[in-house]
Amino acid sequence: MAERWGGEPTEPIPGAGRSGGYGDQRGRPVDPTRVLPPSRRPPGTGGPERTRRRRAWLIVAGVLAVAIILVLVILLLTSSGGNSNNAVTIDSFNVASTVSCSGPTTIGVSWSATNATHVVLSIDGSTPSKTYSGSKGADTLPFACNGAAHTYTITATSGSGARASQTQTVTQLSTPTTTPRTTTTTKPPPTTSAPTTTTTSTGPTTT
Repeated sequence: MAERWGGEPTEPIPGAGRSGGYGDQRGRPVDPTRVLPPSRRPPGTGGPERTRRRRAWLIVAGVLAVAIILVLVILLLTSSGGNSNNAVTIDSFNVASTVSCSGPTTIGVSWSATNATHVVLSIDGSTPSKTYSGSKGADTLPFACNGAAHTYTITATSGSGARASQTQTVTQLSTPTTTPRTTTTTKPPPTTSAPTTTTTSTGPTTT
């Protein structure tokens, strides 16, 4: 029984088998078969089509990366510009720095802000005293003349929630202390009248 060929595929060589044997045209013996190249490519190697696909994917990935970076930069610039345009700033907050008083009194205040929808005023950091709509205004606020300094705070807020605050301190001037002057009155000595002298004359008695 003949064994099957287990090697690489072969094909007959042209000219083989002439004259009843294997040989070339000159009669020299030759190998009746030759090895054909393998039908499969070695692993790890790619053809031109695979190389083109890889190159195309690299180009697409690079374009996407550049597009994402540009979008992020544009968003960052837009966000920064919007925040700066909508920022709240207090342009002026006018309050007297000192007050001369001896009892409870009032002081005048005025303010001006940018990008503010309403303004809140508070005294000594307590609960807001008053709320005003708009970005500009003026009012009269109480001042307690108790010898202590008091703080007045303005808080301006925009529609988007951005806010800015500023505080002014008002000091009470000390009232000069006056010492009552005591006046001593000297009464004049009592007036004394001159002594009265009574003279009695005794004359001779005539009978």
